[in-house]
Amino acid sequence: MPASLHEELELLACLKREDPRDALLAAKPEVSLENVTQNWVVGTSSLRRTAFLKYYLPHIVVKNIRGNIDTRLEKMMNGDYDAILLACAGVKRMGLEKYIVQKLNVNTFTPAVAQGAIAVVCRKDLPRKEALRKALNHIPTELAVSCERQFLHTVAGGCSIPVFGLATVTGNTIGLTAGIADTNGKLLLRTYQEGPLQEALKVGRLAGEDVQKKMEAHNLTITMFNH
Repeated sequence: MPASLHEELELLACLKREDPRDALLAAKPEVSLENVTQNWVVGTSSLRRTAFLKYYLPHIVVKNIRGNIDTRLEKMMNGDYDAILLACAGVKRMGLEKYIVQKLNVNTFTPAVAQGAIAVVCRKDLPRKEALRKALNHIPTELAVSCERQFLHTVAGGCSIPVFGLATVTGNTIGLTAGIADTNGKLLLRTYQEGPLQEALKVGRLAGEDVQKKMEAHNLTITMFNH
């Protein structure tokens, strides 16, 4: 879903979120990011995952990979890659969880904004919207996704920029870990903000403003992260 919707559309509801984590898939079950060796080849098409891999594991080779999940698994099983990184949610929804050897810690490999969530978008003039919303919407997911998307909007990010953000709801509080990374693996900027549930959008905005301040401190602009 784009960071900004068409003026005639709106976000109607969010279904209950699936596991938002990144997953490491490999042919050998004993593999993990903690025991990778020199020149190990990991496939991903995500700028965010590329940035994290190069930042935390500079000794491995990060190689672009394309195609649907089945195609990527086939390339891995054929030996083109030692492992691949995908979203846990997509792998689980495809019934391919047996290939997951590690679910990555969100404190290091923080997910993309709204990862694992399914959003329902509708026309603003759609009849009976409230009835549909009541039947479909999962409020904690909606709050988390709204918070994350507000962060994305504030930093002017999109799919071509390696930003990340994960909001969690605990009681009456929402907390957001978010930031931006450099795909060369040289820089990683993080922030954490929290507040009451009714201020979910404010929390997202404050996170975005804090990341902007961190970028300014490094003499960076958002366009420098654009790919």
